[in-house]
Amino acid sequence: MRKIISLLLMTILAVTLLSACSKSSSDPEVGDVVSMGSYKGEDIEWEILDINDEGQMLIVSTRAIDIMRYNESQTTLSWEECTLRGWLNGSFIEEAFDGEQQEHILTTTVINNDNEFYNIEGGNDTQDKVFLLSLDEVRNYYDEDEDRICVLADNIDNSDEEIADLDSRQCNWWLRSPGSYRMNAAYVEIPGSINEHGIWVDWQRGVRPAMWVDEIV
Repeated sequence: MRKIISLLLMTILAVTLLSACSKSSSDPEVGDVVSMGSYKGEDIEWEILDINDEGQMLIVSTRAIDIMRYNESQTTLSWEECTLRGWLNGSFIEEAFDGEQQEHILTTTVINNDNEFYNIEGGNDTQDKVFLLSLDEVRNYYDEDEDRICVLADNIDNSDEEIADLDSRQCNWWLRSPGSYRMNAAYVEIPGSINEHGIWVDWQRGVRPAMWVDEIV
């Protein structure tokens, strides 16, 4: 009888451990790379930057999905008003994600802090499904310049070495925060350094969408 009870206990323990290991291996973690959606015929890969207490995940594309202007014309504005925000929350979502995937993209209150280096107002907070990282976020989530280095997606052509290195395809990429003027937007440079001064909003840079999701589908 004792042998039977011992065998049963060992079996229960083994099943419990197996279940725990299986669950652990399948749970998403910060730093994981996942795939969700596609753009211009190429699957989009995302890095998980954060997971909140509810299991919702902040993800950012591992590569620049396109080269675009922050705003189509040179003018004074904030993230709230720029054409890139409109595109990300409109045409991009419709093209990149099917109906089921769109249901798992959360509407987020995006905090648009001031550029503290130049005392430039960040503008109103916004309600977005898709956005760009801010100066604060890119510092908080990436410790070193090398961690911020980004390359263009394979399906994006580039012949401008000011935007991306022609050999390595490492690129500059936009942040949503203002630069030294409200006609500038901050960005990350090719080597991964942060440019708080920014560049004219109607210049082109790589685009790395970010969003909060409740599930990867």
